[in-house]
Amino acid sequence: MTKQNRFGAAPTVLLIAAHYPPSRESGARRPWELVGALLEAGITVKVLTAAPHAAPWKRSERGELIRTIAEPAAYQRTTAAPVGHSSPGALRSLKQMAGRSLPALKREYEAWRLFPDLWRDATPALIEGALDVECDLVYSTAPPMSVHRAASRISRQLDVPWVAEYRDPWHDQDTGRPAFSGTIMAAAANTMRRQIVTGPALCVGVSEGIVSWLEQEGAREALLARNGIPDRLLTSPSAPATIDRHRTVYFGSFYLQRTPIPYLDALVTLRDKGHLSEGFALDLIGDVATFNDASISEMLERRGLSNLTTIAARIPHAEVMERTRSAGLLLLLAQQQPRQVPNKLYEYLAANRPILAWVDDEGESARLLRQVGGHFLVTEQTPAAEIPAIARAAMEAAAGNWAPAHPEVLDGLKSSVQLESVVAAVQWLAALGRS
Repeated sequence: MTKQNRFGAAPTVLLIAAHYPPSRESGARRPWELVGALLEAGITVKVLTAAPHAAPWKRSERGELIRTIAEPAAYQRTTAAPVGHSSPGALRSLKQMAGRSLPALKREYEAWRLFPDLWRDATPALIEGALDVECDLVYSTAPPMSVHRAASRISRQLDVPWVAEYRDPWHDQDTGRPAFSGTIMAAAANTMRRQIVTGPALCVGVSEGIVSWLEQEGAREALLARNGIPDRLLTSPSAPATIDRHRTVYFGSFYLQRTPIPYLDALVTLRDKGHLSEGFALDLIGDVATFNDASISEMLERRGLSNLTTIAARIPHAEVMERTRSAGLLLLLAQQQPRQVPNKLYEYLAANRPILAWVDDEGESARLLRQVGGHFLVTEQTPAAEIPAIARAAMEAAAGNWAPAHPEVLDGLKSSVQLESVVAAVQWLAALGRS
């Protein structure tokens, strides 16, 4: 039975997201958590998303209605990577395909062909999929930015307020400059950026850096709501039978500038100086077979670390969390990612084990870890400095100079807590749209 709220009849929200469960893309988690919070508040939710094949409206077990369009061909081709390769996002794929070393003419061509991202062909299908929808508010979450592009038109079509959520700012991943700067599509990109930032009644950013970017770009209102720690990881954590203080765990993938090489070199330094603890073991879990097409196994073999390392492909999430909760140390690679916080960091925090994090000194991950306190940060970004810094931090972690975070600190980072302000804003805007 649908709840009533302080505005009377429950409002209806149309959520537009490129990825939504059962998709295993990392971008599916935030809309799933958001829909749960909206449903809990008595809000009716209709989800317009993409999947390998289109499907009509269907109600899920939780209660939201879900309709899928077919994923665009450009996205399907790019993400059909061999096992062991991380699935690139839209703008990252653009950079990889254009290639910094290729002639400028090739980059211009790729910018024109793929603007604004690999989801460009999904925009008409999303708009068509919303033609028969009745709702009080449109909520879009991105990347890809084509989702915001579609939401802008849908909100005008339905004459309802629009909220745009940014899990990443729209900029060049390598330079930090506005996306498509220096190409033939720069003017179009600037126009679109103004449209999708200044057009919404509210913009939501998942980090302080993204909120700051939104404000600088002219957003009417900008609200911070972190991805946060999934509630289920704190409400019913399974306590590990034992803690293996000699085991370091990394899970996820190696992509962009998130290279494991300095960490592996730091392990060699510790081993050669006799500082590597007896029984040391390293677990690499996930899409970790390669980095920039180079074999991780070969990197380990060249450094004499193969016998200390276990490489595992994707395993059930429950098992991943069990390993993180029983680890002596968790490794985070989030360098050159100043405005974003990897979802993995929130899951690491849920495990409440010491984290060795290679991060940007003034970046979001560093800010969050300092707020929680007690973890080990490496902020050096040059080869001469980073390896000794990683080695020092690893030794400090091995010495046990760490204390678990206070439960109240972690509770404040729960996804449901972070989304409270978003739910309130959606209720208010939906009611305003009705009046």
